[in-house]
Amino acid sequence: MMIAVIDLDNAYASIEQLFDPALRRVALCVTGPNGGNVIARSQRAKALGIPMGMARHEIQPLVTGGQVVVRAARFATYHALTGRVATLVQTFSPDPIEIYSIDEQFVRLDHVPTARLYAYGQQLRRAILRLAGLAVSVGIAPTKTLAKCALEAAKHSTDRVRVVTTAAEITDLLAATAVEDLWGIGAQRAALLRGAGVENARQFRDMPSSWVRQRLTVSGLSTQAELRGMPCLPFVTERGPRQQIHTSRAFGRLVTDLAELRQAVCTYTSRAAEKLREQGSVCRSVGVSVATNPFREHLPQYSQGVTLRLPNATDYTPDLVAAALAGLERVYRAGYQYHRASVTLNELGPNQPEQGRLFGGKSAASGWRDPREAQLMATVDAINRKFGRETVRWAGAGLARGWGYRTAERSPAYMTSWREIPVARVR
Repeated sequence: MMIAVIDLDNAYASIEQLFDPALRRVALCVTGPNGGNVIARSQRAKALGIPMGMARHEIQPLVTGGQVVVRAARFATYHALTGRVATLVQTFSPDPIEIYSIDEQFVRLDHVPTARLYAYGQQLRRAILRLAGLAVSVGIAPTKTLAKCALEAAKHSTDRVRVVTTAAEITDLLAATAVEDLWGIGAQRAALLRGAGVENARQFRDMPSSWVRQRLTVSGLSTQAELRGMPCLPFVTERGPRQQIHTSRAFGRLVTDLAELRQAVCTYTSRAAEKLREQGSVCRSVGVSVATNPFREHLPQYSQGVTLRLPNATDYTPDLVAAALAGLERVYRAGYQYHRASVTLNELGPNQPEQGRLFGGKSAASGWRDPREAQLMATVDAINRKFGRETVRWAGAGLARGWGYRTAERSPAYMTSWREIPVARVR
């Protein structure tokens, strides 16, 4: 068996450059939606030594000096483009692919002769570049972990494809892979291995399995087996429903007013409820938390959260919003400047019919609900899917949202808003 892993190069930065080619000539950093920290960098930005996670204000001197351009993340656009890439990748395999992350997929290559693996990788790269406008790197090897090692090697090559099939090729690849760069080996395990004299993946592969099992548990043993060419990690082609739905955003500015916090919590709960219904689930408890900005050390600090259990499992937005706002009332303290709010839907389960009451009416014991509530939610969701998020919104979410995203550094919603779709002019 051979496996390919396809990774979108500098994903978020590449998508920003796709819609604005002028960004290819500058060092580009992508921050969170409200400009918090760097979450993606172009190759030019990496060359300047800008690390992942760097705070937005720390790169301001480079922005002022014209060395760096910043864009705030537009996740809806990124999901739309990477979904298109995943669809293209699926056309190259008769078997279902595994979508590992927003910018990475695993593909079985049982249908590809060994002699054609490199050509397959290049064909895949050309198709994605031509049809989606984005560059990818491809690693091909007998197991997922070896494919990830090959992928890292491909990213540093000119042709962006690395295929390893023979024992000699695998050994050379692992000897060139630092132990901390291994998929499945975190910082703590890497420190442990280096303390034992293990500096690269080849040395880790050749260690006694008993030592690995004792100190790195079964997951470490699986990684070692994968490096030896024995597949241990299954293909996950269908993701099960999430066990928790968490919605959290930093505000566009610091918020002190309870009314504005209520708008934010209502908005976040509504979005979480949409995701809950999308996967056909209901929840039994709602968590709410608020926090100040820990990096504003000169300001008073406060962080608190609470979880409220619901009388019935539900996916009905008004009930969830009511619980979330009740939780907010408990945790809110006047006199603080809040930076973030979070809403979490917990104890998720399938939305299955429950026994109703003979004479109707809601009851915590029966879990009965007016069927018109389900119809209302289905109608609201259908309208928002067709015409865009929050075409229909709950009144509590407000209209003028001073706490919302900063927009100065955000690109237009090229793929999710008719008003912002790119326009081509021909002279």
